[in-house]
Amino acid sequence: MNTVVSVASLASASAMAAPPNLSPASTEIHPDEKLLSFISRLKSLRRRLKTADDACSKTRARVKAAESQLPPLPPEPEPPSEYADLWQRITNAEMKVLSDKHPLAVWERDTSDARTAIHRMQRDRQVELDERCGVYTAEDEFDEIWDEMQEVGRVVYDTPARTLDGLRAKVLALKLLAWADDVDDEWWPSIRRDILTISRVGSASIVVQDEALSPSESDPIFAAIQQDRSAYEAFFARCRIEDEMSERGEKRACAPGDYRTPEMVAAVNRSRAARAALANTTPTTPEGLAAYLNYVVEWSFDEVMFGDDEETQIFIRTLRRSVFELLSALPSADRTEPPADDETPRLIAAHRAAFAAIAGPDDVIDQLSDAEDEHRTALWAARPTTRASLDAYLEYWADLARRDGDGFLVNGRAFSDFLSKLRVAFAGAI
Repeated sequence: MNTVVSVASLASASAMAAPPNLSPASTEIHPDEKLLSFISRLKSLRRRLKTADDACSKTRARVKAAESQLPPLPPEPEPPSEYADLWQRITNAEMKVLSDKHPLAVWERDTSDARTAIHRMQRDRQVELDERCGVYTAEDEFDEIWDEMQEVGRVVYDTPARTLDGLRAKVLALKLLAWADDVDDEWWPSIRRDILTISRVGSASIVVQDEALSPSESDPIFAAIQQDRSAYEAFFARCRIEDEMSERGEKRACAPGDYRTPEMVAAVNRSRAARAALANTTPTTPEGLAAYLNYVVEWSFDEVMFGDDEETQIFIRTLRRSVFELLSALPSADRTEPPADDETPRLIAAHRAAFAAIAGPDDVIDQLSDAEDEHRTALWAARPTTRASLDAYLEYWADLARRDGDGFLVNGRAFSDFLSKLRVAFAGAI
């Protein structure tokens, strides 16, 4: 009879287990001493993180108070009232295809210099206030503690539990790290392996909820790919129809409050919804992972598939979760140290150092140094050959995506190159 296991039930059951005998009188070393030792460290780090978060809140409050004492900056020019709502919703790509004679396009050109100057003043004032009020120092302290917690969490993840005490410690560590939305999913392979090892039962007797599909069920990524492909083809077909209408001089009725036709609005919305669904779908089979990467790389030759920063983060996060699911049972997954020819750790360390040297306000990131650019180019070409280095590689890019809100590092043609290299890595690992 199959048993469905959840983190909540594991935490509840492990809480009732008797604590290990670690008294000074005991001379026997506990089999899971390494795991047990991490709990107090994680608790201490979490308390420090809470203190650092409070410090960040106080610095932001000081910035707000200081800002209220300064004279107001010049207001930004307002678009024509009838196009104010459209200005809030329109994207850069849509602005590029807008007619040059459209009132909104005319206003955008006429006010470009004034808006740029105001944005520069706003940015400079914000940077000066943040520096004066200690925002960067407080955030650096928070990030340092956060990074240390993640490092401890990765060690706990990679350390197998040999007893129920160790499993209890690992679940408790999971709860201490559970502010991330996807942490439960990422930790399931590690916890599942420990359950199977400790219980000495076949894998068929435990079903981890939402972890994997049975062989008779299809990988959901195929349906998500087809949905995205169909939605984009429908959008492209609509573009051709409206281009032909324009060539024939036919007038097109616009949707209420929009410059596009109702049919075009519907096609764009369907395509965006399908792309978001694809970014949130995790492949569950090696074939699905291969098809996913083939599709994304093929699509990215002409433009970036996941250009939006939030979608980029979702994509990397779900893909990383899939890697854990697919590679955790392979013999290569037991290798924790990269082979001598795997330069991924060195390349990550080199870029981290170069990037840290210029880290700071958003406007500074736009002035990336030549050294950072060289290290980043080398990092794109890295080829992880073990699960450990592949995990570190994906996690590092995910962290850059979180830090890089303006998309200077992980968008553009380089993202397509990243996917191409990633395919090679997977081909060698699976």
